[in-house]
Amino acid sequence: VNPGTVTIPAKSQIAGFINELPFNSPAPYFGLMRFASSIPVAVTSLRGLRNERSEFIMTAVNESDTSRQRGSNVLAPQAVVGYLPLIVEGGGWTTELVLRNPDFDDAAAGTLDFQDPNGNPLPLTINGQTTSTLRYEMQRSDFLRVSTSGAGSNIRVGSIRVTADAHSFAPGLFAIYSFKRAGVTVSTASAPMVESER
Repeated sequence: VNPGTVTIPAKSQIAGFINELPFNSPAPYFGLMRFASSIPVAVTSLRGLRNERSEFIMTAVNESDTSRQRGSNVLAPQAVVGYLPLIVEGGGWTTELVLRNPDFDDAAAGTLDFQDPNGNPLPLTINGQTTSTLRYEMQRSDFLRVSTSGAGSNIRVGSIRVTADAHSFAPGLFAIYSFKRAGVTVSTASAPMVESER
């Protein structure tokens, strides 16, 4: 969508909403933004939400570092590739998981295992299905969004173990946490997956 080139002068910065100059993406828009630079640059991404009272809430979005991969996908065994330290559901809390396949050539597939603080399976309702293990499959350069239901008055917390199938690329993963009080979203936050040591 709207590929282009922008020049950032020395010792300066640009900032804007994705539907503003110089990005000019259509609004509403949900997808990935990919860029390349002739020299190293720093990038910060923010997610904005206009809540049920028309208040504007923002949070920084931190994605896991996918620059370190498992080498040849042909030789890659099934392996735990990372952990998301926190998932939360209930009592007004929901967690949206955003997975991304950063590879341009190969698919990414595997499982997300939800665990309670003691490491036991933690059943959560994801996209209407209650499970403690969720299968993911993404084609090259694709992404996937799933969300907990937030149902119930009891808060359930845990973590996620991310496993990649044999011969599969490891995904990027981050979570967006939202808290509602009396049906109104009052806060959001984000956290990235922590990659396993290789």
